[in-house]
Amino acid sequence: YEETYKIVSPIVVRNTIAFEGDSWQVVPNTKQETICFSTDPSKEIIISSTSDLNDNNLDSFLVRFIKKDDPVLSHRYSLLVKKYSLTGEAYSYYSTLKKISGSESLLSQNQPGFVNGNLFSVNNEDEKVIGFFTL
Repeated sequence: YEETYKIVSPIVVRNTIAFEGDSWQVVPNTKQETICFSTDPSKEIIISSTSDLNDNNLDSFLVRFIKKDDPVLSHRYSLLVKKYSLTGEAYSYYSTLKKISGSESLLSQNQPGFVNGNLFSVNNEDEKVIGFFTL
């Protein structure tokens, strides 16, 4: 997913400092830059299986939880969700990647390692290539 939200600064800068002539002067601020937008892509792997369900749909699937007092909900908020259907091989790759990347500590039981995908180097067969290609 990719989330976009509006940020409105609670502080209005009425004056600024400008170099005029040979000294610094306090001058009125001509730019009222109090509004901006932030777009943040997801930094996690969200994966689920429909193999145990009656039909091939994930209804009411939680993509992102935002607490009601989170500032991203203050003005405008949008969440763009992209849903992909995976083959069994792709599901296995991404679920393994999620398991090893989700370890919280270097001393945890799941030690990060190399996850074989379906990409390889054409010049060096011993070179490790990370990734999975699917149509």
